[in-house]
Amino acid sequence: MQTNTKISAKQRVYEIIKYNIINCRYLPNSYLSESMLTSELDTSRTPIREALTKLEQEGWISIHPQRGMSVSDLSINEIAMVYETRLLIEPYVAEKYGHAIDKTCLAELSRRLGTINGNINKEEANEIDNEFHTLITKFSKNRYFIRSMENLIHQSHRIRTMISTRWDDDTAEHIAIASAILDEDYMKAASYLQTHLENAKKHAYNLLIQNGGWITPHET
Repeated sequence: MQTNTKISAKQRVYEIIKYNIINCRYLPNSYLSESMLTSELDTSRTPIREALTKLEQEGWISIHPQRGMSVSDLSINEIAMVYETRLLIEPYVAEKYGHAIDKTCLAELSRRLGTINGNINKEEANEIDNEFHTLITKFSKNRYFIRSMENLIHQSHRIRTMISTRWDDDTAEHIAIASAILDEDYMKAASYLQTHLENAKKHAYNLLIQNGGWITPHET
């Protein structure tokens, strides 16, 4: 019973810290401390340390000798790596595995996209973006693609949280991709998906360069 409680506490702490990182409640490059997290999460240091060890292994935090730990960066180089990998995986999946995508689910998601107006908030926009790209990838049935995309989508979620949205463009691009898949034109879907990802990368680059760094979410 004690073992189950310990595992439960470790998992709970891990999930909360990771959620806060992905949603930029802990901003990129911000410093974290065990004492701060212990107080904030109302727990002991043991599950905090275990969670932080796992998060470091996954690349969500960096530990600096003599200086503590910080949330992983979202630099130009990081953005480049995220989108380079997504561009290698997603268009390929759309073209080679598009036939396996659940068309009913995709049609419903496309319908929802078409009914959302410009008043959507950033959290809702992020969630539906994640849902769209997850739907396309998971039907590849390639567990390496699926695992890689889970991490990449989380990193992209952080990027989108830190920038002003391009929701109207995103919506139109998502609908075009979905329409091509529903029409069984998988090569066109792959082309549209490549353009969509390149546009998203360019948007993130431009804002980061223009602002001289990230504008934090509460400043937008």
